[in-house]
Amino acid sequence: MVGVRIGQVNLGRGKLATDELLSEIRERGLDVVLIQEPFVTGSGTFASLGRFPLRFITGISPSEKPAAALLVVNPSLGATLITQFSGTHLVEIRCGDKSLYLGSTYIQFSDGTDIHDERLESVIRDLGGADWLIGGDFNARSNLWNDTHTDGRGEKVEDMIMSEENEIEKKKSKRFNVRKADWNVQRLAEKLFDGRSTWLEKDLHSRADYLTGALHEACKKSMPIIKPREVGAPSWFTETLDAQRRIVKRIRRKISKSRALGCEERTAALEEIYRRERNKYTTKRRKEQTRTWRKFTTEEGNEKPWGSAYRWCKEGADTDPRGVLATHSKGGGKSTMGLTDTLDLLLQTVTPPDSIEGETENHKRIREESGVDFGESEEREWGDESESNHLEEFSLEDVRKAIWRMGRDKAPGEDGKTARILRVAHPVIAEIVTALFNECWRKARFPSGWKKAVVVPLLKNCDKDKSDPKSYRPISLLPVLSKALEYLICLRLREEIGPSMSDNQYGFRQNRRDFRKNIIFTGDNGIKCNIDQESKPIDIFNLFLNDEVLNLIVTETNRQAKRYKRQWIDTDSLEIKKFLSMVGYPKISDYWSQQTFYINSYVPKIMARNRFQSLLRFFHISNNDYNPGNRLGKIQPLVDLLNNSFKQSKVPAENVVIDETLVPFRGRIVFRQYIPNKAARYGIKLYKLCDNIGYTYNLSVYSGKDTNRSNSNISCAGKVVLSLMENYLNEGRTLIVDNFYTGLHIAHILLDNNTHIVGTLRKNVKFCPKDVLNAKLRVGEIKGKENEKGVVVSIWKDKRDVRFLSTRHGIEMLNTGKKNRKGEEIKKPEAVIFYNKNKQGIDISDQMASYYTPLRKTIRWYHKLAFHLLLGTAVVNSLILYKEVSGKNIQISEFIQNISQELSQLSDISTPSSQTKKHYLVEGSEVNNGNRKKRRRCGKCYINLSKVFGREEAQKKCKQVYTYCSTCEDKPYLMKEWTESRSEKYVLGVFLDISGAFDNAWWPAILHQMKRLGATRRLCELTRNYLGGRYTSITVLAGRSEIRLSKGCPQGSQFGPELWNNLMDSLLSLDESEGELSIGYADDALLMIAGQTRAEVILRAEEKLKRAGAWAGGMKLSFSSAKTKVMCLKRKLVPPYTVRMDGKRLVEVTEMDYLGVTLDDRLSFRNHVKRVAGKEALMFQRIRWIVASTWGLSGRRTRRLYLGVFVRRMVYGAAVWG
Repeated sequence: MVGVRIGQVNLGRGKLATDELLSEIRERGLDVVLIQEPFVTGSGTFASLGRFPLRFITGISPSEKPAAALLVVNPSLGATLITQFSGTHLVEIRCGDKSLYLGSTYIQFSDGTDIHDERLESVIRDLGGADWLIGGDFNARSNLWNDTHTDGRGEKVEDMIMSEENEIEKKKSKRFNVRKADWNVQRLAEKLFDGRSTWLEKDLHSRADYLTGALHEACKKSMPIIKPREVGAPSWFTETLDAQRRIVKRIRRKISKSRALGCEERTAALEEIYRRERNKYTTKRRKEQTRTWRKFTTEEGNEKPWGSAYRWCKEGADTDPRGVLATHSKGGGKSTMGLTDTLDLLLQTVTPPDSIEGETENHKRIREESGVDFGESEEREWGDESESNHLEEFSLEDVRKAIWRMGRDKAPGEDGKTARILRVAHPVIAEIVTALFNECWRKARFPSGWKKAVVVPLLKNCDKDKSDPKSYRPISLLPVLSKALEYLICLRLREEIGPSMSDNQYGFRQNRRDFRKNIIFTGDNGIKCNIDQESKPIDIFNLFLNDEVLNLIVTETNRQAKRYKRQWIDTDSLEIKKFLSMVGYPKISDYWSQQTFYINSYVPKIMARNRFQSLLRFFHISNNDYNPGNRLGKIQPLVDLLNNSFKQSKVPAENVVIDETLVPFRGRIVFRQYIPNKAARYGIKLYKLCDNIGYTYNLSVYSGKDTNRSNSNISCAGKVVLSLMENYLNEGRTLIVDNFYTGLHIAHILLDNNTHIVGTLRKNVKFCPKDVLNAKLRVGEIKGKENEKGVVVSIWKDKRDVRFLSTRHGIEMLNTGKKNRKGEEIKKPEAVIFYNKNKQGIDISDQMASYYTPLRKTIRWYHKLAFHLLLGTAVVNSLILYKEVSGKNIQISEFIQNISQELSQLSDISTPSSQTKKHYLVEGSEVNNGNRKKRRRCGKCYINLSKVFGREEAQKKCKQVYTYCSTCEDKPYLMKEWTESRSEKYVLGVFLDISGAFDNAWWPAILHQMKRLGATRRLCELTRNYLGGRYTSITVLAGRSEIRLSKGCPQGSQFGPELWNNLMDSLLSLDESEGELSIGYADDALLMIAGQTRAEVILRAEEKLKRAGAWAGGMKLSFSSAKTKVMCLKRKLVPPYTVRMDGKRLVEVTEMDYLGVTLDDRLSFRNHVKRVAGKEALMFQRIRWIVASTWGLSGRRTRRLYLGVFVRRMVYGAAVWG
């Protein structure tokens, strides 16, 4: 075969020889190399120092060490692994219409040659008259390869040696290199608009073809075709190394000649020189490699951390062992031979045809209702009055969003055009494309030229059998204009049937993202201190005014007083309590109250006036000697103690808020703040972390501008956020802030720590899209953008512009439940509604603390701040805890009165009575004749049902439960939530595997489900036309196979996942009794069944599987009983236990991988952590290889890679197992 340069080498499993091979390939221009004893990595891939287009081919599992292999260097050559001859690593090399079978083999000297010779003879016999070439190291001697004599092994090999030359014709790539484009937009406009009249006269399909052709012609004239990558010299290979290598090779040739002449002395001298020069070369090579590597990591790594350095950390420098197509087994011991035969079988397997054989009456009915013919039908307008709400056409902005949301350089379809091309051409083609898309929507037609897909078969896993065509996943590459139109159709489909779909489907659903983006709240929350409904207000307040705080006040007050007053009588904690009770009088009028506690004649009995004034004068909470230069030294010890008590008493729920509050103070102090929109305007600013009911978890005092510029890449507001949220990150919480704290950088940091952020934005905020922040909108309009990390920046026009940022919401508009003066529903963005609902926490805290403030005029700022914290914030927190545990709705004035009474040791004021009651559920003790707990009607359900259906129907429909409220007189029975009231002993999980799910989706069933969910006739007809007349093909150089589709959802399309979700929805919506739950993620389904006994849970599981099997039969799908697994998720069923599906026993497991997470029957996830840790150890080592003290990535870049590569993969699914 003329034009193919083939080399052969035994590398001896050496790293040095492997490095040399790359240089030899470049010098000799080799296309294919037959290798014996290659040097491979631990993962079984070829070890190379550069990211070259090398295809390393072996016939064994990647986990094994191959004895021989082939290295395909020329990307223009098609390579197919002949699996039935994999022992010799035989590969078909194809280019044009010519084929050459190449083989590489290695026979160890200790092995006999008979078995290997018989195998080689069998291979040659099966190849027939095809061209073949086998190169190998047989450890044999023969005159044919210039040996001095021929031994027995060599004689057997000689008969099998033959070679012929054939001509190879190379095929060019069709993909355009947009980065080197020289666009002539005017020429493109002329091409499109000169034929505008002719274009308008064409039908829909001709217009689409015309537009595609015009783009193609513009691309041909404006940009080059992407050339295949070629193997060049390694970056470390310098001219000095090249000269030294030539010296070594020249001496080696002299040694060979000297040996042939029999000059032993000369040979020995040359060998000594050779060793010396070779060592020099090796030393220089290693130094050059080290220098080049350090330069690469320092320069390119710091400049583009998400470029080559990121890819190297993530994937290493190994070639991909999955990039070679293998011949497939036909069954009966036969296999395909050659590329064309393999492509035909692969395409027929991954795109099975539809058949009417064995269809039931139900199948025939569904097929007839959906339209048997999925081809083209008469074009007509589909608008009518019944669908007037769905006639809205696509706008220019809709089309622009559809184009811009696609990856710029995603793999193109057969047309070779990417989304980057559409972006550049958008100013010219925007109106034409929009008009074409709207015509498709009006006529419910999809252009036939956009239905042709190119399938790329990807091996599902490296361990999969390459000879099995079912081991490949067909990814469809579609024309870029087709994907843009599909996205717009998907939006209409979601709008029409989205609300009717099951909430248990998590795959391909908007705002229901996977583990990498969907942050789920996993943290603990609620009251954690030792209090209950019998606790008094003083018991809860003592959580904060504890012994530690009292001892601090007593010690420092005594210390401060002795400095100025010699005859000072030490105070104690009891006196401090009395002192605080007097400071904390709620209102001035209380001093003249007629109640015994407030009467003036009684106040002197608590404390003498002079003593009170002395304590107030010397009140102190820190040692001045230990805080020189610390602005907050006089208050910080108290802040730290209170923060610790706040955190230990209660843990926040999912949503928290950060904002500032102002403690009034007009004295002279360097960090006094002026905030005009606050009531006091002048004062000391506090940053507080609260929840939506006003409980404060953490706070800090602003002490002026931070002069420490370390970590200056984070703003002051960002530092406040990270400081207050330090103990609450990585638990899936959502932080709500105002525009002072919101920014893109802090949003990325919080996302890296598994935390959402929602907040308003300033107009001049940095790094956010200015076209969004400065957009001019009409009232009610909204505009937004989302970056690759899921941060959405939006602007919404209300009475004024509202700019906000959210990592949790999109730009969806929701009804607020209110109407304007015209009677129209008021809609607001989901993020705005969420913000308004949860931002009120700090305002509530400040409002409650301000009602009866203990603050009095003073020049000692720390006095004012201490009293605000002790008798303001701490009291409010105590009140919130008291209300939660007791259920009593008590006013803050009564609460303060009760605390003051207890602190002052008074006892004549009774505890405020409760105004409302809280229910406490307990299990009933009554049993029936069968010794089982007696169930009664749920009181709350009965009341609600009676209002709708009447008493008689309510008695029938009402839930029977065995729990009741212990505080109610008539003890009405109430329900618990399903997850809390699950009293069954066992829970089984059945992990269903749908055979060839996407490839076997039945088109009539898809349309039937769309109608059931409420899709309009137009959308159903457009979907029918979209599916009909589709073709798919596989092309590998000269090899091509094409087939017309009759079922299946195209994987890789925009519309395919939406169609599958519609089909899957009917499974998730099956009738479920109590103790059953169905969850879906794309084509993965999980059935959970609870039961009290072993027999009950197995019986219920089999009944559930029967219903699921009936669903699959109706959809012309099937479950794989061999791949469907059963696991006991609660308690343990003593094995063996049998769960059957369609008469076949399912596999019981105690551990399995599900959606990338290793589950076990104890849900401990220890094995998952071990597996991930072992898997990512090499990646962590790669990160270490690019960092050093004097070279490599900077600390900031290293941290970004560490968080973006290592941590991201380590914590995948942490919302479940963390």
